[in-house]
Amino acid sequence: MKPCKKNRGFTTLELAIVIIIFGLMMTGVMTALKFYTVQQRDARTEEAFQVSRVSLQAYLGNKRAYPCPASPTAERGSDEYGREQRDADGKCAAINGVQQAVVSRDQDNRNGEDIVLVGSIPFMTILDPDNDGNQDDKVTTGIPLTDASTYDGYGRRLTYAVTETLTDPVRYNDAFGTILVVDEHDQPLVEVREDLNENGALDPGEDVNNNNQLDPGLYAHFVIISHGENGRGAYMPNGEVVENCPDSASLPVGVPGQTAVTEIENCNETWGKFLSGLRYNTDSSRNDDTVKFQISQTSGLWTYVPGTNNKIMNTNGGNVGFGTEVPSERLDINGRLQADFLNADKYCDINENERCLEAAALGGDLPTMKCDAGEVITGIEDNKVHCEPAFDGSFTPGGCPAGCHGTGFERTAAGHTSLICRRDFTNGRC
Repeated sequence: MKPCKKNRGFTTLELAIVIIIFGLMMTGVMTALKFYTVQQRDARTEEAFQVSRVSLQAYLGNKRAYPCPASPTAERGSDEYGREQRDADGKCAAINGVQQAVVSRDQDNRNGEDIVLVGSIPFMTILDPDNDGNQDDKVTTGIPLTDASTYDGYGRRLTYAVTETLTDPVRYNDAFGTILVVDEHDQPLVEVREDLNENGALDPGEDVNNNNQLDPGLYAHFVIISHGENGRGAYMPNGEVVENCPDSASLPVGVPGQTAVTEIENCNETWGKFLSGLRYNTDSSRNDDTVKFQISQTSGLWTYVPGTNNKIMNTNGGNVGFGTEVPSERLDINGRLQADFLNADKYCDINENERCLEAAALGGDLPTMKCDAGEVITGIEDNKVHCEPAFDGSFTPGGCPAGCHGTGFERTAAGHTSLICRRDFTNGRC
């Protein structure tokens, strides 16, 4: 009989080495997986920001106002879900979970504190403004807007805060944004100053919001917020809040990275103030939110007339030129002007500005533009008509000689009317 060999297993040392190697491999894999997960989450959040921001801007361009916030507490599939909240008068309303913040600013110059409304992105209002169940009237955004694109990488609804005045097309003005956005040191991030020449006075063209006073700066129109990993202030698809905003947050004293402002700014809707600062994901007392803000400002030379949504005015205190760099009049056009209707008081000679024809002389009922009975108009000069006696009925008969043809009638020196004859081709008088 042949002796059989005994099966040999791993020694304790060998097993330990294998486990260590496997652990190192798994650590690398898990680290890479975590990095990939964070990267994908941040990418989805950034995409949601981009789609929402572009959609809100497109709505502004189409409707001349921003939409009101949607209900953050409405459950997915309900009537209020994704639909802006307005009252019976058509004004944005703090209902169905939409919050209203009163701020101590008066950007719209209405002798009262401004209002900021906070809720969710009203994607259904942008896709179906008249709420008739189809999207034939949707606002074209250039980037596809969907329900999912208004959620961040954590699967939570983006928060949308907007200046109440800017949701009204009649009251809209680019300079009326009232949302304050600060960094981690509590320093404002939006500063569009009116004192352009820094002389301490309100000069022509500097009164951006037309309130006849020199303002230190302008504020954001709206903000969009992702409430980060801890989810303070964020809402889920079922309308439930992830975590309520605490009344306060204690900051560890003397710890590196300590900030002057906490992320409570982004879920305490009573202040109208938001933090867009450095993010600290490792400490629950730090800021892990992402905040994007928007301020739109048209050219300082053109602005909408307050109280209207279809009239614009030029704020330039001097002359305006088209095709000329040295306009000599309030409106100086170097070229042809074409219009179906032209309203003016006077039409003047470009070389002799004092020689003008009054518009009333053409379309009005001036005595100087009338002839006496028995007279006809033969010309106009100095806003007066030239009159001659009308045809007295006497006509000198006759025909045109050969090679000529009749082109009209004229009054002779004797006061009669005779035929005007002209030669063919040369158009000379016969």
